[in-house]
Parts: sequence; C-alpha cells; structure tokens
Amino acid sequence: MDILPLGVICFAISAVSWWLSYKNVFDRPHECVQDEGDTIRLRCSPYERYWKRGGKTFPKSSIAKIQKAGSLTVFNHSDNATDIWLHDRDVDAVFEQLCALLPDADVVEIQV
Repeated sequence: MDILPLGVICFAISAVSWWLSYKNVFDRPHECVQDEGDTIRLRCSPYERYWKRGGKTFPKSSIAKIQKAGSLTVFNHSDNATDIWLHDRDVDAVFEQLCALLPDADVVEIQV
C-alpha cells in the first residue's frame, strides 16, 4: 500500500517533464537570448530560462564569434566561451536570432 503513492508521484513527475519537453517550454529563442540595448543576456541553462532569472550579460561589442557545432557557443574578444544548452531541434532558431542581434560577430558553422 505504500508503493502506490510513490508510483503516482513518479508518474506525475515523468508526465510533467515529458510535457514540458514536448511543448518546448525551455528553449524558445526569446527566452535564451534577450536584447537589452547595448548588451545581450544569454540564459544558458533550462533552469535560467524557466525561472527567467540569471544568465550572463555581455556588451554586444565584446562578442567576437558565434559557433554552431551541435550546440551553440558564443566567444568574446578575451577568448572566453559561453555554451548555450539547447535541444537539437531548437539550435537553428536560436542561432539565427544570435546572428541577427550580433551582425558584427564572426559566424562559424561546423557540421557534426
């Protein structure tokens, strides 16, 4: 009798996780990359995108390169790299948004 509530809880958690993943709640381009005038905010993890908090803020002029190789990586002029964790189906949309917001950055696409 003690196993039934645990099974229901596990099923509920699995169902909610699947639904959130299926509905693409965490990886929408406007949640990953936000234009804030002269700066850009990158929310790199699903946790940051879900809670709409945190992320890393960079001046647009400091971004040197955008790289797409399975996932996205943004490099600044001091050679620091920031990875953006995305589902494979969402990489192209976020990549296009980054290219539109950062026209002066070098764009590198590596086929994986």
